[in-house]
Amino acid sequence: MKNYIMICAAGMTFMLPQMTFAQDWTGLYIGAQGGYSSYGEDENTNISFDGLQYGILGGYSVLSGGLYIAGEAEFSLSNVGAESSIDSLGISASVDETSIGSISLIIGGLTTPNTLIYGKVGAFSTNFEAKVDTPLFDIDTDETGTGYKLGIGAEFVSQNNISFRGEVSYFNGSVDIDGLPDGIEYEGGSLSLGVISRF
Repeated sequence: MKNYIMICAAGMTFMLPQMTFAQDWTGLYIGAQGGYSSYGEDENTNISFDGLQYGILGGYSVLSGGLYIAGEAEFSLSNVGAESSIDSLGISASVDETSIGSISLIIGGLTTPNTLIYGKVGAFSTNFEAKVDTPLFDIDTDETGTGYKLGIGAEFVSQNNISFRGEVSYFNGSVDIDGLPDGIEYEGGSLSLGVISRF
């Protein structure tokens, strides 16, 4: 996973336009983003998750002495989910992530006056819909999962204060679900692209 993140970050850096101009990186910003997420197999349930996420973000950033620091909040709708079944017993189960919110600290630096490379650390909360169908009973419940995220990314600001961002993130979280004594623990990654307006 670490090698994958480093390769993606290097690729995003080389793909950024090489224009330069004075850009004020201090202030409020809002934006929209979307991407693909895949959560690795859980050892308790033997299932994995994947799907799309899309949503909004906002934050406040400060650039001082070459150091970029920002606090950021994100909220995304999600169709990340998984299904599993035991046909011989007539049992089926599905877990779908419906939304995810997070708060993060971003620290980075400029490679050109309008190009930012950064790292991110934060905490997230997810909403899940879980269903378990058996010949004797059914379970239909909404649950909340929590965890932490790490990420790296690159952002390029155009002359009209509209910026374009690419980010690779690592997630590690858990959710308690009725009917599963050990719950679900998961980890994985996401690749997202975003458009941001800076004020």
